[in-house]
Amino acid sequence: MYKFKGKKTENGEKSKKMKNLFAILLIVVIACATTLTLISGIFTTNKNKVATTSTETSVRTNAYNEITDSDANISNCEYVKFSSFFTKDLDGDRYAEKYDGACNQLSKNQTLWFDLNVLTDGTLKNGKITISGKNFDLQTMLIKDDFLKNDYIGKGITTIELNDINFGSQKLFNGVAIANIGSNTKNYSRSDNTVTLTGTWVSTDGTQTKTINKTVNLTVDWYGITSTTTSYVNKTHYIEQTLGENDITLTFDVGYRETANELLLQKQVTKVDIPQLNGYDPISVTVTSQNCDYEYTDEYKKLTITREAQVDGSGNITKSVSRDNTYTIQVKYPIAAYEDLGTETVTLTFPTKGYYYGYNNSNTNLDYDNPYVSSASQNLTHSWIKYVPPVATKQSPWFDVTIGKYVYNPDTSSYRYIISKENPIKVYNNIDLSGKDEYIVSWQAFSGETVENQNGFHLSETDSDKFLNSESQYTSIKPYISTTGIYCTNASSALSAEDGWIKVYNADTDSLIATFTSSDWSTYTASNPYEMPALVKNIRVETSKANNNSYFYVYQIKEIDDEALTAAMAIGDFEKQNYVYTYLTAGLFEDETKTNLATDSAAAYCEAPVSLASFKLTPSAIANQETKAVQFTITTESSRYNEAKWKDGMFVIELPEEILEASIDSVISSNNQVEISSYETYEENEKIYLRIYTSNQDEATYTLTINTKLTADPRKATTTKPVKLYAINNNCPNYRDTSRTADVLDIDNDTNTTEYVLYKSQSLTIIAPASLLTSQTLSDFDDDGTEVVSPRIAIVDKSTNSRDAKVNVSITNNYTGTIGEPIIIGKIPFEGNTYQLNGENLGSTYSVTMKNTGITVPSAVASTAKVYYSTNATVTNDLTDEENNWVEAKDVEDWSQIKTYAIDLSSYTLQKDESLTFSYDIQIPTNVNYNDISYSTHAVFFCINTEDGKLKAKTEVSRLGI
Repeated sequence: MYKFKGKKTENGEKSKKMKNLFAILLIVVIACATTLTLISGIFTTNKNKVATTSTETSVRTNAYNEITDSDANISNCEYVKFSSFFTKDLDGDRYAEKYDGACNQLSKNQTLWFDLNVLTDGTLKNGKITISGKNFDLQTMLIKDDFLKNDYIGKGITTIELNDINFGSQKLFNGVAIANIGSNTKNYSRSDNTVTLTGTWVSTDGTQTKTINKTVNLTVDWYGITSTTTSYVNKTHYIEQTLGENDITLTFDVGYRETANELLLQKQVTKVDIPQLNGYDPISVTVTSQNCDYEYTDEYKKLTITREAQVDGSGNITKSVSRDNTYTIQVKYPIAAYEDLGTETVTLTFPTKGYYYGYNNSNTNLDYDNPYVSSASQNLTHSWIKYVPPVATKQSPWFDVTIGKYVYNPDTSSYRYIISKENPIKVYNNIDLSGKDEYIVSWQAFSGETVENQNGFHLSETDSDKFLNSESQYTSIKPYISTTGIYCTNASSALSAEDGWIKVYNADTDSLIATFTSSDWSTYTASNPYEMPALVKNIRVETSKANNNSYFYVYQIKEIDDEALTAAMAIGDFEKQNYVYTYLTAGLFEDETKTNLATDSAAAYCEAPVSLASFKLTPSAIANQETKAVQFTITTESSRYNEAKWKDGMFVIELPEEILEASIDSVISSNNQVEISSYETYEENEKIYLRIYTSNQDEATYTLTINTKLTADPRKATTTKPVKLYAINNNCPNYRDTSRTADVLDIDNDTNTTEYVLYKSQSLTIIAPASLLTSQTLSDFDDDGTEVVSPRIAIVDKSTNSRDAKVNVSITNNYTGTIGEPIIIGKIPFEGNTYQLNGENLGSTYSVTMKNTGITVPSAVASTAKVYYSTNATVTNDLTDEENNWVEAKDVEDWSQIKTYAIDLSSYTLQKDESLTFSYDIQIPTNVNYNDISYSTHAVFFCINTEDGKLKAKTEVSRLGI
């Protein structure tokens, strides 16, 4: 916190305008969550500097100018002040001076502050702050309030639009400057960054108008480091590739990486010491890599390799240096150096050192190393050994089988084979079927390098297909399936085109079903398979002689008799069947004898259809200072295999406990055949839920768009919480393992909370402003211990003649640093009360009475706080001004006449994230008019329900950021 330093008049007194400015500085208007009105408060401090917790600590004051109060002046308008600045705590007193520049490391961020004041007259209209960062991007988490027209959340914020701001208002807020130097070396230091305030000031009486255009120039400096580490290279080589007639050439790699990823790279230098080989010096040393320069000195046997960037006159890097550099080096020795070794292996160690040079900040006032150089070293040991070729082997034949459809599972991002349970389930549920229920069994064969007396393939089913259930029991499904079609692929490559053939047999009767040759085997395909002429359970396939190293594929189409299956197996038993297995025996003929080279099996997951839906919310971040529009989108999906369409869906959205109030504006279905049966909000276990029921005659897919308004708890700090979706598809209440959960909410009201429902979640960030958070609650108004936080509705029972309640006003320091020595000026609810700052009416229609217990302060400030009371409807924050009629509690003569109060916290400092709650008891009036009463924004509204005689009150909080 800080205050403006006052200017002196000629007679030595501070000017009246600057005194008034101090009186209105650091204002928070706090609404009271009572049945009648709003409290406004003023928070001030007598510190001169902004508190800070994270700044550049190096003392480099010569680079920047300290910002004074006069720097906030606008030449043509004395009633508006604006400045933008960075802060540094140079003297270690935990309060920071303000500067027109800052220097920070590239990997870190720098806080940029904005300070806007409208003083003792007029209104700033059409205000806009424009940020032009030449070497930084601005990131903010600013939320809409009395000052800001919109939420400004994210990176790359260049414009902040303002609401109309009346006199007596001040806003101090910040964002984060993130380095963006691009590929220009001159962007490390830029003094042409600007922040500009534009708008129009209009006097209160409307007779004067001033065009505001104030630009603040900011210098932003960035600096950084480089970090050099070794890079992996292959260290084993073959000696045969090195030997020449008169020399031996050893080729190896050296590599280094830059891992800090901060500075633009100026150059990379690698130095290598070249050793002797068996006492012999190198004949030559060369580098074969591209885009580098190198130099070798015979005297010192040192190789220096350089890759260097190129920069044009404007600072743009036109040729860059990679952060990962590896060089290939060739060292040639006399052949005698190898021959005299007497071994086939050469091992040499090369001492190396790598350097990365980074362009750094060249501002002479900052005195950073430019370039910044880092280094690392390693002794690389390379070996050249004799190559031993692997033993040549012939490729062997192999065979494989698969079953089902190969499908993608988006929840696990993987593929697997699957056979659907959909049609049998429909039969169990007396749903008519259309079409055939089929699956594919695929046989794959590879001939390898066959010998002369080996001939064609033979492939047959070893056993009938079987179910495997969850109890590890197998059940044959031969009675319920038949092979209805077959086709082959790659036959032309695997078999002779002149006299090749494929024969298909009934494996049970050994009778020939069909013979295919080159004239017709390509006729039958997946879309046009050969149809079996009669009922066939299992088949066998034999072929003519296969070509070497050739592939051959057989696909058989199997049809399930769902009526027979479901008649023979109870639905409970069928639900336990998890897999379908198939079996293959295959090999090659040796002369006329079958050689059984392989038996194989494969399984497909046997799955019921699953119901899928995606869940999104927009925006994913909201402020906790006002009601925000949030759109939820639920999209049912059935685009992939074994995914069911939806019918009569039920959806429940669980909001986090930080959401105090929610309403549904509309629910829209994208499919006009899907009706929204009902929607509602309800509360349970201190959470709010949104419930939507749909109805449709035919199963379908659709998108539900739920437009809501959410109000978050203003007392809480910034947090991210999950928003959860629970859903049921009555057409197919089956969901993937990765997107389901128990029906803990019993959303279908069947009392079964162990059954599965679809489950999805999305994150919602609830943002608290980086300022002093204010909130208010109403308690002690019923016999149940209820505490209602604004803007929720408190229902106060008026059946008795009077009712007491407690007003609790809380402040939380969500500012980036401490807040020192505040004074709180408040107004209790009374008819005709006004804002403390600009005198506008708060909209209170009735008055309450503060009870003689007065204001209770928290124990943390009990020893330092002083509380004063006044019968005045309007006061200033000057505790020495006799016109305010301030008195302590012991001197109050009539508590029913108290309208305002002041709490002086004296020397107390509110730490970051610290909260204080002040409270006082009130008596609610009984002489109220039982008519509906309108309300205005930022004030309380309430109405009397004439049927049950209960008073309903709701407050809106009005706040100004610090």
